[in-house]
Amino acid sequence: MNLTDQFIWPLDQLSFQSVYENVTDTNIYSGFHRLCNRLETGAIGSISSIDPQKTHLLESFMTRLRISMVSLNYYNYNKPDMHPLHKVYHLTMKIDLLPALAAFIKRYSVTKLFYIIEGEEAFARFQAMMVAQARDKSYDILDIQVRRLTDINNPNHTRNLLQSVEIKDRGSKEERYIVLDLNYIKSYINLLTQIRHHGMTTPHYHYILMSPEADRIDMSFFRYGGVNVTYFLPKSSYRMNRSINLTTQDRFSLPSFEKKALADSLSLYMRALMILDESTRMKIVHSDSNDENYDHLKIDCRAADKQHQHEDFGEKLATIMRSLSFEGYTGQITFNERGERVNYTLHVYQVTMNKLPKNVGNFTHDQMAMDDLKVFEGRQAHDFDKGRERIITTIIDEPFTMLNRTVLGNMTNSEAADKYFNFDQLYGYCVDLARLICEKKLEIRCKFRIVKDHSFGNKPASDQPWTGIIGELVRHEADLAVAPLTITSERESVVDFSKPWMNLGISILISKPEKQPPGVFSFMAPLSKEIWMCVTFAYIGVSVILFLVSRFSPYEWSIEDEVTPQLSNKFSILNTLFFALAAFMQQGVDFIPRSISGRLVATAFLTVERMVTPIESVEDLARQTEIKYGVLRGGATQHFFDKSDVKTYQRMWAYMQQSDDVLVSSNEEGINKVRKSKGKYAFLLESTKNEYTNERAPCDTMKIGSNLDSKGYGIATPVGSELREAINIAVLEMSEDGTLNNLKRQWWYNQSECRSNATKESKQSNALNLVNVAGIFYILIGGLALAITIAILEFFIKANIEAKQTKHNFLDVMKRNMRLSIAGVDLEEKSPEIYMYKFPVQENFHSSDPLFDEHARIGTTNHINGNQSQV
Repeated sequence: MNLTDQFIWPLDQLSFQSVYENVTDTNIYSGFHRLCNRLETGAIGSISSIDPQKTHLLESFMTRLRISMVSLNYYNYNKPDMHPLHKVYHLTMKIDLLPALAAFIKRYSVTKLFYIIEGEEAFARFQAMMVAQARDKSYDILDIQVRRLTDINNPNHTRNLLQSVEIKDRGSKEERYIVLDLNYIKSYINLLTQIRHHGMTTPHYHYILMSPEADRIDMSFFRYGGVNVTYFLPKSSYRMNRSINLTTQDRFSLPSFEKKALADSLSLYMRALMILDESTRMKIVHSDSNDENYDHLKIDCRAADKQHQHEDFGEKLATIMRSLSFEGYTGQITFNERGERVNYTLHVYQVTMNKLPKNVGNFTHDQMAMDDLKVFEGRQAHDFDKGRERIITTIIDEPFTMLNRTVLGNMTNSEAADKYFNFDQLYGYCVDLARLICEKKLEIRCKFRIVKDHSFGNKPASDQPWTGIIGELVRHEADLAVAPLTITSERESVVDFSKPWMNLGISILISKPEKQPPGVFSFMAPLSKEIWMCVTFAYIGVSVILFLVSRFSPYEWSIEDEVTPQLSNKFSILNTLFFALAAFMQQGVDFIPRSISGRLVATAFLTVERMVTPIESVEDLARQTEIKYGVLRGGATQHFFDKSDVKTYQRMWAYMQQSDDVLVSSNEEGINKVRKSKGKYAFLLESTKNEYTNERAPCDTMKIGSNLDSKGYGIATPVGSELREAINIAVLEMSEDGTLNNLKRQWWYNQSECRSNATKESKQSNALNLVNVAGIFYILIGGLALAITIAILEFFIKANIEAKQTKHNFLDVMKRNMRLSIAGVDLEEKSPEIYMYKFPVQENFHSSDPLFDEHARIGTTNHINGNQSQV
C-alpha cells in the first residue's frame, strides 16, 4: 500500500493473504463451490470484478451468508426501496457519473442530447436519466435521443451510427452535444478515432465521456478543428506509479480505475479489521484451523441450517466497512446506507481548441463549479508566450520567398540553407504574410531560417525520419512554417495545419506557339496553305458542278415571260459562283437549288465550315504521345498521381514512370524544360506557380485546361503548438477582409512582365493541317459525286417520260433536251413560231397540231406540261 495518511498497517505484526478465483460464463456455479471452499477455511469477504448478471448472483449468495463483499465495476440503478431493517453487505466502489452529467446539462442549458450507449450498464444509466427527466417533467426542455453501439469493431456500423448524429448542415451554428457511455476504454479510443476520421471535430460538437478513467485516452490526436471533449475524474491526492513519464509513455499505461479501486478495497478491509476489538482481530489473523476458538469464523455455506455462528461477526464487519471514510486512489471513500459511494469530488476536464486536457471545474454534492465560464461559450483566449522569439522555417521559391540581393549581395540559394534572416533580408508573398501574422496579428518576434535540404517534406520509409520543412517541425527545430506547403493527410498526421491561405490545384504548363511576323496575308494564318488550296478548288469545283447539275435537271428550268414563253435557268455560271461564295460566307441569297441534286451539292460544300479543335484538357494530353509531360519528383503533385484512382491519371503516372527524364528536381527546372522544348514537353505543377510563370518574361508559357484537383496552402506548426489557434484566427480574418487577395494581386499581376490586352488564360490555336480536315473534303467529294449521279438519272428519267408522252423517239428527245440544257434553246429549230403561236391570250386554247392538241394545252398559267418548263 502507498497511502500516506494516518492509517498504517502493522506489517511487522500482521500478515494479509489474498486468494484469486476466475469465474467465467462456463463455470459460474463451480466458481461458487470454490468460493465455499475458501469460506470454510476462514475467508472473511470478497472483492469481485464480474459482469452485472454474475454480480447479482454473488450478492444474493453473500447476503444469505452475511458476508461482506466489494464490487469494483458494478453500479445498480434499479435497486428496490430498502426496508429499514435490511442489512447491506454489498459495497460498490464505482462512482456514479450521472449526477455530474445532469449538472453539466443544467449548467450549460443543453436542450438536445444524443446518448450513445454500449452494454447493459450504460442502458440502465440512460433509463435512470429518463426516469429523472419524467420526475422533473423536463420533456419540453431536454430532447434526448439514444443510439446503441452494438459492434465497435465493425466500421460500417460505427459509420452509420455517427452519420445518424452528424450535423447535416455544415454551415449552421447548431451545437451538438453527444454523450459517449461505453463499456471499455478501448471502445472510447476506437469510437473517438472514427469520429475524427468522419470529420465530426468542429467547434459545434461537444462530447461528454462517461468513464472515470478517460485520462488513459490520448487526447492529443483529438483536438483538431476546435472540438470540445469533457470528462470527469475522481479527485484524489494519491497517485499510483509516480515513475510513469507521460511525455515518453503511452497514456494507456496509466493504472485503470479498476486497479485503483482494488487497492482502495484492500485498504477498506484492512481499516475495518484494525477497528475490530483486538481479541477478535487476533483470532482472525493468528488462529489456525485446529483452534476451537476459530470455529465461529468458519462458514459452512452448504449446510442446511441457515443459522451460522459467524453471522454476528459478518454483520459487525460490514457495518464498520460501511461507516468508514477516507481518501483513496479513487477519491473520497464514503458509503451511504445502500453501500454506494457518496461525498466524492469530480474534476471536470476539458479538451478544446488545441488545448490538452485541463481541469476547468469541479463537481461535488450535486453542484458544478466552473473556473472558466467561457469554456463552452466559444473560443478561448490565446495564451502563449509573446516574449520568446519564434523561428519560421521556409524555402526559397519565387514569388513566395526570395533573397533580397540588395542587402545580401550575391548569396546563392544553396548558401542560404540553414541560415537565419530577418524580414528585411527576404521578400515575397510568404514574407509579407509572415510579417502580418507575427507583427500585426500575434504581436510576437519572428525570424526566418531556410530549410536545410531545400525540400518541403516527404513521407519517410518505416524507419526513416521526415525530411524538409515537415521534418524540422516534427523535430521541433522550428515554431512554424510559412511556405507554399500543401495540406495533405500524411503531413497533417505529424504536424498541425492552419486554415488554407491560398487555394490551388494541379495544372498544365506548356510553351506558347511561336508567332510569325505579321504580313499582308496574316489573315490566312488560321489555315495552312494546303487547306486554302483545297478550299479554293472546292469552291470552283462546287460552282461548276452546281452549274452542270442545274442545266441537266429539268426542275431548274422555268418560263419567266408570260407573253413569250421563253425557257430560262437561274443557275448560270456567274450565279453558281456567287451562290457558292455566299454559302461559304454564311450569307443569304435570293435563289436556291430546286432539284435534289442541286441541294446535295450545296449541302456537301457547307460541311467545309467545321474544323478540328486543338488539345485543351488533361484527357487530350493523356491520349497523345508526341508531347511529353512530367512532375516535380517527390512533391505533392507526384503523390497525387501515385495515389489517384482515376484511370486517366493512373495511365499518365505509368507513362511518367517509364521515362525518368520527364521528372524534375525543382519547379524551376521543369519550367525551363518547358521553355526549351518548343512545345514538346508539358509540366504539371500547382496552378499558383503556373499563373505566376505566365506573367514573367520571356512570356513564352501558358496554362491549358482546368485544374486537376483542389487543395490549399497552409501554415504548419508542431503538434500541440500554442500558436495554432491564433494563426487560424489570423488567417480567417485576413481572408475575410481581402488582405490575402490583395497580396496575391500584388505579387502575381501588379508586377506582371507580360502586359497584354488578351485575357490571362487565352488560348491560341496553331494552323490546321490537311490531315486534320481531310475527312471534310472526303464528304464534299462524295456529296458532289452523288449530286452528279442523281442529276444524270433525273435527265434520263425525264427524257423517257417525255418520249412516251409525245410518242417520239427516246434518243431524239434526249438529244433535243441535251441541246436545250447546254444552250438554253433548241438550235436545230428554224423558228420558234413553229411551236409558238401568236394569238390573243385566251383560256383553254386547242391547237390543231396533234402534239399540242393532246399534251401541250396553254393555259393562263403559261406553263407547259404540268407547271414544268420543258417542251
